[in-house]
Amino acid sequence: ENTLKEWRVVKHWIKEIENWEHSDILSKIYSFMLEQYPKEIYPQLVKWNKSAVSWEQRNSIVPLIYYASKHRKPPPVNKILPLIKPLLLSKEPYVQKGVGWTLRETHNLYPKETMKFIEKHLGDLSAISYSYATEKVPLAKRNKLKAKRKKLRKTSK
Repeated sequence: ENTLKEWRVVKHWIKEIENWEHSDILSKIYSFMLEQYPKEIYPQLVKWNKSAVSWEQRNSIVPLIYYASKHRKPPPVNKILPLIKPLLLSKEPYVQKGVGWTLRETHNLYPKETMKFIEKHLGDLSAISYSYATEKVPLAKRNKLKAKRKKLRKTSK
């Protein structure tokens, strides 16, 4: 109950974000609250996902999996990937980083589903998102993705 009272206060802090450090600190706080109260907090992430404010967009996905760990309780993959998809084409660098970072962490927990998502949207991922999303993928697989991505980008020009 205390955390929900705190949530009612800290969810408004997002309006004060001016840089990525503040955003990530807030994402960490939101991630722990989301873990305890997903039914109350997830709908707010969905709202932020549709926002025109880039810090709200970033905080709609980064708290979903703030450093994947077996000791944490992440949301199911079907609650994560649908929030990443609308942000794939964002022009905002910090949103792009958030997309890549969240895909990387999601891949740690849900490798098959995440790889399928990455492969499906390979041509939509910005260079920043792609780089972060695939940095922990085994080299052989990463090379295959890179070749496929290069081919996709050539045909779209």
